[in-house]
Amino acid sequence: MTARPSKGGAGRRAAHKPAHVPLGAEAGHRRSSGTAVPAEELRHTPQRGLQGRRAYPRGQGRGFTLIEAAFVMALLAIILSAAVPSYSSYLARQRLRHVAELLELDLRRARTLSVDEGRNVYVSFQSGPQWCWGASRQAPCQCATALPRCELGGISYRDHKGTLLQSGQGITFQAGMGRALDWTRIGISNDRNQQLYLDLNPLGRPAICGADARKGAC
Repeated sequence: MTARPSKGGAGRRAAHKPAHVPLGAEAGHRRSSGTAVPAEELRHTPQRGLQGRRAYPRGQGRGFTLIEAAFVMALLAIILSAAVPSYSSYLARQRLRHVAELLELDLRRARTLSVDEGRNVYVSFQSGPQWCWGASRQAPCQCATALPRCELGGISYRDHKGTLLQSGQGITFQAGMGRALDWTRIGISNDRNQQLYLDLNPLGRPAICGADARKGAC
């Protein structure tokens, strides 16, 4: 006659059977109880954030997709297409102002010489695309041909491409007084329709004016 196992023995064996514990929970229990957890086990244990999502180590985050990269490139292209023309216009305006400042400097120098030396000083112009100007003591000079020569120096279009000079006639600074005689307004422009002009006051002092001049110049 076969002996049946007692119910008490089966219950005791079921009570001592270890329950299945998830790996992460077991590792967390070991950490909370102070038991050392092997480093290899920690490395392979997925860590979960506050919302139950897995937290990945730094350096293993999601990269840019092709669509995101294309969107960024398109955005940069739009910004550059708006910025480049503005920067080119700024450079053209600066070159125009530079030519006007050179002319203003030569006019001031000619006026100062007429006062200091007590003699007439002449500033001659040639208008148009191949413009130039020059200053002389003896008589009005020809800045384009140097016959007669502009012994006090001058400026020509060769060093300032893209600018245009318009002047009706030359200027004579009166000996000892420095007043400007027989002069007209001198216009300077460029291929971007930016314009400046130079005026002389009754004492012969020049000033740069116009919408593209520096603020407070006139």
